[in-house]
Amino acid sequence: MALFIAVVAATHFLHGRVYHPHVVVDTQENVRLEFLQTGLLTSEACESAVASIADAIRASCPACRVAIRQCAGKLEAALEKLLSEDPIEMRARACSRVVTYMSDNKALALAACRETERLTGASGGTPTACYPPGARRPFQAKPQRFESGKSSPAS
Repeated sequence: MALFIAVVAATHFLHGRVYHPHVVVDTQENVRLEFLQTGLLTSEACESAVASIADAIRASCPACRVAIRQCAGKLEAALEKLLSEDPIEMRARACSRVVTYMSDNKALALAACRETERLTGASGGTPTACYPPGARRPFQAKPQRFESGKSSPAS
């Protein structure tokens, strides 16, 4: 146990602070997208990731507005929850990042999430999986498809 604590402490002090790329985007369709990535070791790497996310959004959605563009150091509880397996509203996860889809129109949020799921699957990149609101989402799970809030394994 002492060895474990020493390794954790050494890792913390050697690597220092981590920086979490965090971007929030408002669309004209009244859907808010929140991108959050696990921590990076340098502020430069984080700033580069934030710029890449914002640039990709602007290129694919010129009418979208980047509302927040930051490198979060210590995450507040609400952001920590996004990176956990805990149930929240509509979200998609791909490896080290999470995207939430928030809207008063739940069907529109679901459609946006599913389109992201479809596009990442078709592009051959890192697969993204959508999870219904309130569902636990394991970190290394096979993507799930769901209809009307019921989840079922993907084929």
